[in-house]
This record gives sequence, C-alpha cells and structure tokens, in this order.
Amino acid sequence: MLIEYTCEYIDNSGKYICEYIHNSGEVCGRKCRRREGCYEHWRAKKRVLCKVCGKPTASAPGTCKKHAKGYYVMQFYARQLQQESDIKFTPKLS
Repeated sequence: MLIEYTCEYIDNSGKYICEYIHNSGEVCGRKCRRREGCYEHWRAKKRVLCKVCGKPTASAPGTCKKHAKGYYVMQFYARQLQQESDIKFTPKLS
C-alpha cells in the first residue's frame, strides 16, 4: 500500500491542506498552494506501511528499520556468494 501525499482537501480560502503523515502518526495540516504538499513536504519520499507493524517506511523491503535487518543480511550474503563465484570461475586471458 503506497501512501500518496497529495493535498485533496481545499479549505474556504482556496488553499490545499497538507496531508503528510509524520512518523508520530500526526498529519501535517499546513495550508499550502501546491497540490503535492506544503513547502516542507512537497518533495517528500513516498513511503509504504511496514508489512509487520504498519509504521511508515521508505526502505527497499517494505519494512521498518526494526524488521528489515534480515533482508539486508541476506542481500550481503548473496553479494558475498556472487563475488566468490566470480573469482572462482573467471577465466584468465593470457
């Protein structure tokens, strides 16, 4: 589930209201002219909810920092195996 930070709500003065969700779970709520968000959040990285705990995150595996450790360990291990196989099977050109 991708969290989109677009300002859909327009108040009585004709301005948008920023709907960026902070890590604490609070909505920004600032008035802004851009539909994408207020001056601070209009270029914010798109985030997804953690698959385990539901906390907003932008990490590659789609889980928060606490739950992503196993993913990065497996990536490191796969790189090590790839490097070993490249070294063993690289033919020498002489």
